[in-house]
Amino acid sequence: MNSEFKANLDRKLADLRDWMRAHSFANCRIVQYCGVECLGGVDIERDELECRVECYIKEGFNADWSILDSLAVLRIYEYPGPEPAWDLVLSESDLAS
Repeated sequence: MNSEFKANLDRKLADLRDWMRAHSFANCRIVQYCGVECLGGVDIERDELECRVECYIKEGFNADWSILDSLAVLRIYEYPGPEPAWDLVLSESDLAS
């Protein structure tokens, strides 16, 4: 991996670790998109979150996260998008009907 990609990956993972320290949650859910289609969601353990984010980014996906009550939600979508709105991610809905 080139040095710019590595630096961006390291920065994203540092942001994730900071976010995880700042938020209390027990459960995590990954919701993945392929284009406008929601491929679905899967529950994971909190200690899997960083590894999963790293793997998705290395595979060329975008990864973002948010918290809903006590559930951490990981939004995975293809580069360069479209970027799914959080309300669609949380309902695990396609971007186009």
